[in-house]
Amino acid sequence: MEKVDTKVFENAIWEIKNRLWIEKVVSEKSLYEDPKYSFLLEYKEYLWKIDASDIIWEWDNAIILKHKTKSDKVIKIAKDWKVDSLKDEYENHRTFYNTLEKWRPNNVPDNIRIAEIDEFIEHKKWIYIMDKIEGQSLYTWHYKEKYAEKLAIYSRENNIDINKVTDSKFIQILDELELWRVIWYNANLDMWEKMYQKELGAFRNWVVYRDDVQQALKYLEDNWLEHIDLHSKNIMASLKNWKFIIYIIDFGKVKINK
Repeated sequence: MEKVDTKVFENAIWEIKNRLWIEKVVSEKSLYEDPKYSFLLEYKEYLWKIDASDIIWEWDNAIILKHKTKSDKVIKIAKDWKVDSLKDEYENHRTFYNTLEKWRPNNVPDNIRIAEIDEFIEHKKWIYIMDKIEGQSLYTWHYKEKYAEKLAIYSRENNIDINKVTDSKFIQILDELELWRVIWYNANLDMWEKMYQKELGAFRNWVVYRDDVQQALKYLEDNWLEHIDLHSKNIMASLKNWKFIIYIIDFGKVKINK
């Protein structure tokens, strides 16, 4: 009998709970007023006024918010019960970034990237600043294509550019339209084949770039660095000058064997 990965179900339950909370918090209401976000009060002088529209993404151990003054930056903050994991993630992220971006060899395509992180603010518990990725996850790109006609109608009716919404907002739109989606699916380094099998195949352009990603991952592995939580929400695609820039994100679960 095949062993069931309980983490898949835990993540799915968390995502549903998170969506319900975000729907509850109206954009006019400060996040500081909501009990769920009481941990943000410690950062009030740093964040200024924030509401639900400032949330870029949230999950069980951290939240990503828009930067108060820099449109090209985002702020990642650990929740109180997960403070150690974010510090580890910061160090992992820096190690992967330095290895790929600073020591990139000629045979690793420059369209595969890792966002730069600026600073780790330890005296404010665990919070760090990083480059904002102007793009969307493969998960979002896939469903934009799958439901293109219905999303085009929604965009016109609500005056929304579906290509500029955050992944979190996009999931809310899918749920609002009652469009089917895979709640959560973890994959290994052969994720493209598995995603197709699960009807989570990435957007059409992924076929063009997947070998580039594999090349970058192979280079990282050769340097004793392995991303072990790679799935369609942890790869971002940003379209610039008719070319996709692919970002690998989320370094909370990695293996550093050196």
